[in-house]
Amino acid sequence: MNKKAILLVFALAAFFAARSQEAALDPMIKKGSTINMVLRDYTKLEKPKFPKRASAEEKIKIVDAFNKDALSGANQNAGVTPITFKITNDIITPTQSYYETEYSMTPGGTSSVGTVVYKGVIGVTKDSMMLLLQNGPWESVYNGAVVGVMNFSPVFFPRQPKIGTVVPQSVFNYYMSVPKETSYTVMRQAISNVTYGWQYTGNSGYVGGVGVAGISRVPLSYTISTIEAEVRSKLSIGNLRLTHMDAQITDVRDYQFQGKTYKAYIITGFDYMKFGMNIDVQSADKAIEKQARRVSERTVNKIQRKTYDYLDDAGYTANEEGFLVIPTEEWLVPELGIVRSIAYDKNGFCQYVQDYVGIQ
Repeated sequence: MNKKAILLVFALAAFFAARSQEAALDPMIKKGSTINMVLRDYTKLEKPKFPKRASAEEKIKIVDAFNKDALSGANQNAGVTPITFKITNDIITPTQSYYETEYSMTPGGTSSVGTVVYKGVIGVTKDSMMLLLQNGPWESVYNGAVVGVMNFSPVFFPRQPKIGTVVPQSVFNYYMSVPKETSYTVMRQAISNVTYGWQYTGNSGYVGGVGVAGISRVPLSYTISTIEAEVRSKLSIGNLRLTHMDAQITDVRDYQFQGKTYKAYIITGFDYMKFGMNIDVQSADKAIEKQARRVSERTVNKIQRKTYDYLDDAGYTANEEGFLVIPTEEWLVPELGIVRSIAYDKNGFCQYVQDYVGIQ
């Protein structure tokens, strides 16, 4: 092979290597590697109270002091959940890369939820990254029975980001419980065969040449019967989460991770969440069904009102469409993915933070 041919081979190899790197994550993220993360949850922790007549500057100082400890991990009152993000397979090409993932977490504390495992994918090109936490429907199982199904949608991030870049909106997930059916018997009283009023008895004679009708009073009588009917009730619960609402890159910071310095692009925006509940009732007796439906509607409205009141006390607020509005902040490192996710309450206090810890 002559010198020009050798140089051409090396040039092509360098070109494809560069293209592969552009369309792939950091080389340490590959088949068999594990990304260790930690989730620190402050949602149940009582936040500091603002003094009466506190100025905006004083409120900012209080919020910043709390968030400094929360984000650094110095606040030891958080619920801590370790998370592993395994790369189970990868397909690296010059123009795009495909990673199969397994996301596993076991909530700590008093949570009744066991280990949660999502099996998804990460798709990478030179210009964009797609994250799908669960590839296909995810079933929630309790006591061996499927009680709900959650569907995820892909979330897209830019890989050539800059300040001002808009991040596409996405439906992050949608959950719907399997309708839980119950039945019960309702009794009602029905009145029938009602008689009351006046009864014509015929012409009783003449007064002044005018005929006068004979009438008599009919006493009130009726029949009371008791009707029993089965009512079948189905309870369904839903949850919709939209992500990257009004989201864009607002800042760039240095990010130190495992001895290397990366550029982290800060995405600020909002997540919208909405909860729904429905109780469907049916009965062969339509009067009983109507009554049961009214009771179920009052029950649903009461539960939803109490739920939103509780979430308002917890620091969330709802918009006119009934979505809870959650301010968010994400740190995007194009070579690593989302290395930090933060959610805030309506006053700016950190509710939870999820961080990369290490890759092995």
